[in-house]
Amino acid sequence: MANNTWTQPQRQPAKALIYVFYKTLLTVLKVFAPLLISLLFKDTKKQQNIWEYTAMLIPVLALIAAVVRYRFFKFFINDKQQLVVQRGLFNRRQIILPLEKVQAVNVQQQWLHRLANLSELTFDSPGSTGQEAKITLTTPQANALKQYILAVKNTGYVATNQTVQQPEIKTNRLYDLDPVSLMKLGLTANHIETFFIVLAFGYSLLQNIRTASSDYYDKSVNLLSSYAVYNSVLGVLIIALVVIAVSVIISFIRTVLQYANFSIASVGNRFQIRTGLINTKEVLVPFSKVQYISWRANWLRTKAKMYLLQFHSIGQLQMKEKQKVKVPLTRFEYLPQMLEHYHPLLSNDTPAVKVHPAYVTRKYILVILPLLLVILTVAYFNAFFYWALVLLVYNAVSIYLFRQKFALRFNEQALYIQRGSFGNDELILLWHKIQSVSINQSIYQRKNGLATIHINTAGGGISIPYVTLATANKIVNFALYKTETQAWQ
Repeated sequence: MANNTWTQPQRQPAKALIYVFYKTLLTVLKVFAPLLISLLFKDTKKQQNIWEYTAMLIPVLALIAAVVRYRFFKFFINDKQQLVVQRGLFNRRQIILPLEKVQAVNVQQQWLHRLANLSELTFDSPGSTGQEAKITLTTPQANALKQYILAVKNTGYVATNQTVQQPEIKTNRLYDLDPVSLMKLGLTANHIETFFIVLAFGYSLLQNIRTASSDYYDKSVNLLSSYAVYNSVLGVLIIALVVIAVSVIISFIRTVLQYANFSIASVGNRFQIRTGLINTKEVLVPFSKVQYISWRANWLRTKAKMYLLQFHSIGQLQMKEKQKVKVPLTRFEYLPQMLEHYHPLLSNDTPAVKVHPAYVTRKYILVILPLLLVILTVAYFNAFFYWALVLLVYNAVSIYLFRQKFALRFNEQALYIQRGSFGNDELILLWHKIQSVSINQSIYQRKNGLATIHINTAGGGISIPYVTLATANKIVNFALYKTETQAWQ
């Protein structure tokens, strides 16, 4: 491997075992966190449970399993120019990726990778995320393998022991994320989502403490409740402000770490995106792989005119949310650059298809009203649950605003959707990227001449709810016409 000869089956470098141990320990800690808390807060006067200590042997077994996985993980490039990944001891598995089918080679470095001079490669290919084929190499080896695969894709064949000379590719640096914009992005993050995560974490922690020791649990609950009762409204307000402050700080730090050192460029026929401060990531997005493009903003970011743009590419459906790369648009003027290789933004002056008012009525009857009855019933026995009425009102207003904001516009090449509730969510889709389209009708919709359109692409699905049946048929027929004519071209 020192000569970058990839034909022989080979393991990952020995240093990669450090990262394997690290990931295994993280997984074990997540799974056994309740048990660790139980042992930490356990009453020493109580008799020790032998099963608790027996369970602590599982991390040791997990580390042994990690060594076995490393030992039986091999990869090579065969004479058919295919990347072959073999893994497993008892259940042997082999992944084969033809190099000419690989559309992008992505590089990721977490903090431990950087310390050990390692890089993790993942591969994008049609019909798969390529996430199953992850290879950790030293950074020079990772760059060499990446260049080799891209050279094969561009030229068709390169000898595996041949030194790769990368052809000169036109690079256009689109923009970097400056420190001021990064701070704005962090301050306008989704603090509400983090707020509920913090609340859920605190509740889970209390429940784990309760399981371990009722004494510690009673002391914790009594401390919080006595402070809130004795200080009345002021105490509740202070506790709420502390939780909100913690949520804002956490979401701010997460956003800054995620988007620090962000840059985007068009390199040849693909976007090259780099992002991350501690855990760095480099992703290539081929223009041809993009199915549709969306950009959204929460309420705060709409005021700051900032958006997060996402390329919905082939394989996105199988990817986890944290694996998806979203491009921060700190200026709306950047949007035309992102759409340049796809389709220009449609004008708002063209007539728009709107959601029928019956959408709001049906949502209120089928969703809001049943939830209201449940909340009132539970709150009758526990007055604390009256707070849930705030969330109910929030959802009711969201449904109304969604119907008000929704607008569908289209021309001969693309359709453009504007939607959202408190924030904005927009997308543009080329007709020929559609894989299938269907019309769904409930009993109520059939009675009132309404329908919901479901559009499926290789990058995800799009729903157009509660439009007139005539409009739905027109859109579906035109979509089928465009996909069929494109297939013959």
